[in-house]
Amino acid sequence: MIKKTFLVLMVLIAALPAAAQEKKAKNPNAPDPDKIPVLQKIKEQGPDLSYDYLGRRFGTDAWLITGKGVMQIVYTTPKGVSAVVGGVLIGPDGQEVSTTMQREFTEQNPERAQALLEQARQGMESVAPAAAPESKSEAVWTNLSKLGLVTFAVKEIKAPVPIVYAVLDPDQAESREMFARLLPLAENGRLVLHVVPLLTKRADRLLDVAQVLAAENGTELWKKMIADEAIEVPETVDPKGAEGLNANVTFAKGMKLYRLPFLFYRIPSAEGWGKVRALNGVPADWEKLLKELEIQDN
Repeated sequence: MIKKTFLVLMVLIAALPAAAQEKKAKNPNAPDPDKIPVLQKIKEQGPDLSYDYLGRRFGTDAWLITGKGVMQIVYTTPKGVSAVVGGVLIGPDGQEVSTTMQREFTEQNPERAQALLEQARQGMESVAPAAAPESKSEAVWTNLSKLGLVTFAVKEIKAPVPIVYAVLDPDQAESREMFARLLPLAENGRLVLHVVPLLTKRADRLLDVAQVLAAENGTELWKKMIADEAIEVPETVDPKGAEGLNANVTFAKGMKLYRLPFLFYRIPSAEGWGKVRALNGVPADWEKLLKELEIQDN
């Protein structure tokens, strides 16, 4: 799928002045991507991928990874054994620098940027159109199922139960309260709980969240993380976790989820499922929420 990077590059290329269209040399100080372990691991999953170096900021190297229908920024750590896929790089002054790095690359390599843009367009054209348009709420519900999730549910549910997506920050007191309230209901089979991890306070825990989303024991790791316990993270995190985290960040930005926790939920009905509902923050009246979920608090 074409990522947000495609849109950013498209805008930057269109904004280039005529003088900038002259061909310039690529960055001579670019590291060799073949010598960076995590990039090689990513390339094993897509041998036709190519890498363009965007530069280094704050000890982190930024790369533009491209291929058929793929365009994504990856930030590699100093030793190159792990990486963060997507997201926005913020400097010590709080300023966003990812777009600046993309602009510099485009201005210095206009012909290469134009070729990458054309390649991305071709990948976009190969994607089949959706069968039918969805309502806005149904589209949100569909997007939720594609995020990086930690699911809490019993193995066997005899009858349909409410489904709850909870966007939570493991370092936020309100999110911890929300999780503590919802977890027993999920463990008792009274609802299915999908946790959507999102960091708003501590960017240093990015790799922790990625590991939670990638690991088979993600539910146990999430419980440790939200209890402020340390979890073990391998030197190379499964790209699946980084992709899930990136999807969560993109979704939160698109939905303007500036305050957490945030719930999306719906209950089963005779026709299938009821309408999608949303709740921002910790409910002032838990009994009211349980009533909406058609759950009796025992």
